[in-house]
Amino acid sequence: QILDSYDTFKNIILHCTCTSYGGSILEPNVPAYPIQLNQLKKLIDSGFPAENVVLRIDPIIPDNLDSVKNMLDYAENLNILQSINRIKISVFDDYKHVKERFTIAGLQTVYAEKFYPSFQQMDNVNAFFKILKSRFPHLEISCCAEPYLNKQIFKHTGCISEDDLKIFGLNNTSTSINPQNRKGCLCLDCKTELLCSKHRCAHKCLYCYWRD
Repeated sequence: QILDSYDTFKNIILHCTCTSYGGSILEPNVPAYPIQLNQLKKLIDSGFPAENVVLRIDPIIPDNLDSVKNMLDYAENLNILQSINRIKISVFDDYKHVKERFTIAGLQTVYAEKFYPSFQQMDNVNAFFKILKSRFPHLEISCCAEPYLNKQIFKHTGCISEDDLKIFGLNNTSTSINPQNRKGCLCLDCKTELLCSKHRCAHKCLYCYWRD
């Protein structure tokens, strides 16, 4: 169905999380990226404001950027990258319980002993998105709690930011930063955890932050 009007959706933000791993051992119950992106394309074509769409690539695995490129090439072919304004990324966190899941699944852990990437791996992420930014200069590519990503390429801003509050139409909202005291976090203190069941959902992503 055709969406009623722009005014109906002007204060709604759609985060479309698409990592390129849907249907793989990493995201066994997530649809493959062609399915996700075609559904997003249908929504935009039906009238949902593209400027309110955030393509979220979370997580980025620095040593597997070719899969991200394939997903973004597909999005470009659908004219999605040309239509939206915002991409938000987060780099893979290889926590102890995630390493254990990878080992059980017969996979090599991502960062050996550490849970965070090396400087070289972060440089690879910087180089990858520098190329994307040069091809689509209108795109705002943002991140939160990623201090080693290049600020000339990435906008360092919270997952909930001033830009989001403007789209939501919220005024006089407290905007002090980092109430969670997480190192590098730039989220505003109006960010609220909505999940009451703190465990992996039915998608069963191998890298999930929540422990089993």
